[in-house]
Formats: sequence, structure tokens, C-alpha cells
Amino acid sequence: MCRTPGVNKEAVAELALALALSVTRRVAEFDRNIRSGGVVARSDFLGMESWQKTACIVGMGNIGTLIARKWYAAFDARIVAYDPYVPADKWPDIPHKRVASLAEMLPLADILTLHLPLTVESRGMIGAAVLALMKPSAMVINTSRGGIVDERALYDAIFAGRLYGAGLDVFDREPPTADNPLMRLPTVVATPHAGGGTYETQARSSLLVAEQLFEALAGREPLGRVA
Repeated sequence: MCRTPGVNKEAVAELALALALSVTRRVAEFDRNIRSGGVVARSDFLGMESWQKTACIVGMGNIGTLIARKWYAAFDARIVAYDPYVPADKWPDIPHKRVASLAEMLPLADILTLHLPLTVESRGMIGAAVLALMKPSAMVINTSRGGIVDERALYDAIFAGRLYGAGLDVFDREPPTADNPLMRLPTVVATPHAGGGTYETQARSSLLVAEQLFEALAGREPLGRVA
């Protein structure tokens, strides 16, 4: 058995950025109102700019690295990074501040974007106590795994106005359904675990699978073998 590491990293990073921009500029809200025939008073739907905001990135792996570069290059964002498992000299080419804890990071965040695996340690990492450290104007973006964010706590924070919104590609129960309370919040943008869903990802994945098969048939160790 083999996996195909890294083939979807660009696609997931792009979706994380797209979700954040959809939340800040209220793209989904505008779209829903226009399609339903509602009157859209633009002054009631003011968005937020991303220029020189603080993007806080949890997880400094392949996808976290790409999203850091995108936020910095596109918006001159201040990058803050948290990952206790990577060396101190990680990201020498990306201007950023490295922090030692979520408690240090979260009061700084305009955008909190998550790029880490679901583990015993990370399950429920973004819960009520953590969300309480964030600014009311901040948002959470999760394209990693459901279970990292406590969905009930996230709903409560946004509903009460203690957090602006969220862009979510992953959920405790997938695909998300209309009975998920988060779907009732206008500043939540949801996609159905579609981060890797591009033509390019499918092509790269197919080519890598073929290469792995040829390596195995030739008696060599295929890339990405897990069993």
C-alpha cells in the first residue's frame, strides 16, 4: 500500500486562501442573497481587507509553507507561525515571527489557518478557551482535518460575536449537512473536504500511482509505501 504525498499541497493551500477571502469579503453571503432575489444593501455587508493583516499559521509543513508564502506575497501579511515539531531555522526565506504556544499566537491573529494532522494531541485543539483568546474581528480557516476544531465552541463564539467567521473544508461529520449549526451562520463558508479537488491534483496523483506501480513491479521500493 502506498500514499501519494504532496500531490495536493498547492490545491489545499489555494483553497485555504480562497476560503479566507470568501469570509473577509463576504462572497458567499452576496452570492446567496443575489440568487435568492433578495435586496442587497451593500452598506450592510461591509467586508474586511487582507492587506497587511496578521496570518497565524499552525503547522509549518508543506501546505503551511505554501500558505505562508501566499499570504506574504499577495497581501504583505505579517506571518506568525507555530509548530513545536520543526527546527528553529525553518522558513529562512519567509519573513515571520515564530511563537512557542497558541496562547502567544492567538491574540495576534486576524486569520488563524490550520495545517496539521489530526492526532491525540491536536484533537479539540481549537476549543472554547483557545477561541476566547482571539479578537472579535478574527476568523478560523481549517483545511486540515475535522476534529481539530471544536465545532460547538466555534459556533458559540461566532454566534455571540466573539469571532467574526470561519472558512471550513473539514468537519466532524462529512460531508457537512444543513443540520450542522455552523451552516446557519452567514459568516461561515463551507466546502465538502474538497481541498485536493483539482484537475491538476488528479493528474499528479495518477502519474505518481503509475510510477509507484512500475517501481514495485521492478522489485524496487516505491515512493510513499506505508504497508
